[in-house]
Amino acid sequence: MADEEAPSWLRDGTTSSSTSAPATNSGGYFSRNSQSTAPIASSTAPTSNYSSSSASSPDDPPYKWLIRYSFLIFNLGLAIMMCACGALGVANSTSVTDTGVVFVGIYMLIFGAILFLYEIAQIAPCSALDLLLKRNFGFLYGTFGKGAYLLFMGILAFGLSTPRNLAIGTGVVVAFGGVLQCLLFLYRPNWFDKKEKYVP
Repeated sequence: MADEEAPSWLRDGTTSSSTSAPATNSGGYFSRNSQSTAPIASSTAPTSNYSSSSASSPDDPPYKWLIRYSFLIFNLGLAIMMCACGALGVANSTSVTDTGVVFVGIYMLIFGAILFLYEIAQIAPCSALDLLLKRNFGFLYGTFGKGAYLLFMGILAFGLSTPRNLAIGTGVVVAFGGVLQCLLFLYRPNWFDKKEKYVP
């Protein structure tokens, strides 16, 4: 009876309010259409401690590969010269007074072998050898470090008394090679690859 006496606008509002469905939060956490918040696994592989950066850039000259392999072969030749000079110096030592010459020859053998292994690792990459060299001889992965290393080896070669001519020739050539690479790096840094050093 009360419903019949009530105004039409009151009855309509009451009916619509009673029959209307409750609003749902379409953007809420429990919504069916809400996107999943699960973390997406990254597809980027972890960086390695012995990776090297040799990617080409637009500023690189088209003949960079030729320069790179020319220096590589040149440094291999220097390493062989150092090892040969050191071995001949040790072999030609005949008396106790040549103890200093023996030590210089052994040092040249060891340092020449280190440089040789480094250059071989650039031709045929080996992760274990590369990591070993980076841990202990990381200066070889920089142009100035390698140049200073060659300059030191050239000066060390002058300490050999026998064979004197080979020692002087090796010292001049090796020291010149180290200075040349440093000067070229200052003049044309884009000729050389930037290599990553060991990160513990």
